[in-house]
Amino acid sequence: MLPILSYFFAPLAKIEAIGPAQQGYTFLWILAAHSVQYLWITSYYVRRERPGVTDRAFVGKALLAGAAVYGLPVLLLAPGVLGRVPWDAGLAVLVGSAFSLHHILLDSAIWKLRDGRIARILLGGASAPESAAQPLRPRFGLRNLVWASGAVGAVLVVSAALLEQDFGRALAGGDLGRAEARTQLLGTLGRDSAQLRSELGFAKAQRGDVPGALAELERSVALLPTSPAYLNLGLLLEQQGRTDEALGAFDAAAGLDPADPRAPHFAGRAALRAGLAERARGYLERAAELAPEDAEIRALRRETGAPARTAATAR
Repeated sequence: MLPILSYFFAPLAKIEAIGPAQQGYTFLWILAAHSVQYLWITSYYVRRERPGVTDRAFVGKALLAGAAVYGLPVLLLAPGVLGRVPWDAGLAVLVGSAFSLHHILLDSAIWKLRDGRIARILLGGASAPESAAQPLRPRFGLRNLVWASGAVGAVLVVSAALLEQDFGRALAGGDLGRAEARTQLLGTLGRDSAQLRSELGFAKAQRGDVPGALAELERSVALLPTSPAYLNLGLLLEQQGRTDEALGAFDAAAGLDPADPRAPHFAGRAALRAGLAERARGYLERAAELAPEDAEIRALRRETGAPARTAATAR
C-alpha cells in the first residue's frame, strides 16, 4: 500500500523507492513479498514433515519447479517450432498464465489440504482428509522431466536477460555485429524479438547497410507486424526503387495504425516520385484528412493537381 499512499502524503512521495515516479516497480515489490511469503510457509511444512531437507535444498527445488514452465515449454512454443507468437509479443504472457495456474494448484495444496487447523478455518469447519497429508507423487520420469525443464528455464531466464542487456550496450556503442549476434542467440533460446529486430534494422539503415536493414525489418514484421517497422521497411524499399513493395509496406502500416498520417503521407510521396499521380492523390487525400495542417502534405497534394483545401473541407 505504501506506493499508493505516496500519491496522497508528501513525506512518502519523497522516498524515491516508493514514490510516484517509481510506480512501475510496485508490482515487482508485490511479487517479491509474495514469493518470500510462500517460501516461508512451504519451508515450514518441509521442516516439519521432512526434517532431513535443508532450506537451501528446498529453495533450489522451488526455483526449479517454478522455472519449469519457462524451460521446455518456451522452446517448444517458440516461433519456428510449434508456436507463432514471439516472446515479447504474447508468449511471455502465455507462459506467465501457465505459471499462475500452477500457483493456484499450489494454493489448494498448501492452504486447504496440508494442515487441519488451516482447513478448519478456510473450509468452514471441515477437517483435512487424512490422505491429504500424503500428496500423490509423480512418476519418476515425469519428476525428472520437471527438474530438467526447470534447470533449462532458469538458464534461459538468466541468459536471455544478460543477452538483452548486452544487445542494448552493443547497439548504443555502434557494435552492430555484436548486436546482431545477440538477437540470433535470443532466437535460439526461444526469445526472438520483433522489437529488437526493428531497432537493429533501423541502426543498420542509418549505417547505410540497406540489405542488412531490410533483412532485419522483414524478420521483425514476420515475427510481429507493427506500424513503425512497416514504415521503416517501406522507406528502405522506396530507396531501392521497389515502389510497389514500398506502397504495400505503407498500406500494411496504415492498416495497423489508421490514425497515423505518416503511412499515407509516405505512400503518396513515393507514388508521386514514381509518376503515379492518381494513386498518390488518393494517399495524400487521406493524409490531409489526418494532418490538415501539415505543409509538406499540402505541397505534395498540389503537385498531384488536387485542388487546395478550404478551411471547411480541411475540417
